[in-house]
Amino acid sequence: MNSHALIEAADRCVLCGLCSSHCPTYKLFREEGESPRGRVMMSVALLRGEMEPSKRLVAHLDHCLLCRACEKSCPSGVPYGEILDGAHAMLPSPAGAAYWLEQIALRPRLVALLADGAALWRRLRLPLTALGRAATSRLPKAGRVSSHYPAVGKKLGKVGLFLGCVAGPFDRQTHRDAATLLSRLGYEVTVPQGQQCCGALPQHHGNPERAKQLNRMNQEAFGGQQLDAIIFTSSGCGVQLVEKGDLPAPAMEICQFLLQSPGLDRLLFSPLPQQITLHHPCSLGNVLRGNRAVEALLERIPKIKITLLGPDGGCCGAAGSHRLREPETADLLRQPKVESLLAAESTMLLSTNYGCALHLAEGIEKMGATVEVVHPVTLLVRQLDSRPSIRCRGSIASVVRGNDEVTGNNEAT
Repeated sequence: MNSHALIEAADRCVLCGLCSSHCPTYKLFREEGESPRGRVMMSVALLRGEMEPSKRLVAHLDHCLLCRACEKSCPSGVPYGEILDGAHAMLPSPAGAAYWLEQIALRPRLVALLADGAALWRRLRLPLTALGRAATSRLPKAGRVSSHYPAVGKKLGKVGLFLGCVAGPFDRQTHRDAATLLSRLGYEVTVPQGQQCCGALPQHHGNPERAKQLNRMNQEAFGGQQLDAIIFTSSGCGVQLVEKGDLPAPAMEICQFLLQSPGLDRLLFSPLPQQITLHHPCSLGNVLRGNRAVEALLERIPKIKITLLGPDGGCCGAAGSHRLREPETADLLRQPKVESLLAAESTMLLSTNYGCALHLAEGIEKMGATVEVVHPVTLLVRQLDSRPSIRCRGSIASVVRGNDEVTGNNEAT
């Protein structure tokens, strides 16, 4: 949207304040400038030229996590995310660590070199920060993501796999596991080498033109292949691909795609009588509305019991470059979740967004605890049953939401 369209869209806000109770930063600071309503008003004044980008205004807008819980709760349908992006385009670009993160993300070869260096650092057992230990713990010990995975059995279609920038080399295990599930379902999987960053970082840093440039490069990378879908494993990237991508095939989150696939019954899973904690990223729940798909897919593992990460389902504080821009706030938002996880005594935490997973893993490291943090597809691959598809009913899986428990029959061998 241009400035005029953004101002018109902001006029939908009736200042009811319903969004404030869903806003993580307002809950922390209890200031109107830290609420969605306050930020919308400041953004409109900025777009109209009625306010200058003062240090205080910039701080209020930069503190926003863009979790978009406000959009989900807004009765007037105010497109808060677009309004904030439009306002950021009129502000100075982020400096410091957030700037360097974007610069690194734009250079895939540099990210790959950093991942190789991190793997070597881990093998040499050299000292690392908690964030470094969290990042290296997710690196697979060997192997890279292939550019092609053939369909197993009867072919149902062909899909592309989007890797992302930092997650590309740092989250290879997730990508390999996603390709395993897709190929076992009967999909040919292609992983174009020319793909780039999704564009979310420059988009939210106020540089929509650079985001469009990256989008064009991704269009070219995935183009001309007659794909049924382009699959992403990190929901933060996925929001950008779905909303701004205009790709040659629909962009879909991996769990949502697997759940609706006609070949899903090909996948049978071994029982896992264990309690697992599941984290739902804001990007998945508030924008892509994919929480239930992840739960339903995991429920196909017999005897599993899943507890949702508490205490309130709000943002963990990672939020793209927010972890680097506002480390103290990020820690404040994360701490109750890590404490809830440790109190639950789970040995595994699942998350569908790489940035959130890394941020939470860092918090676990800082607490001196040991909890494995992986993507749901990794757990699904571990539980894959290679025996013939002899199906029967009767296994029970449950997802606990506070005091409510939802149970359902699952199919098992």
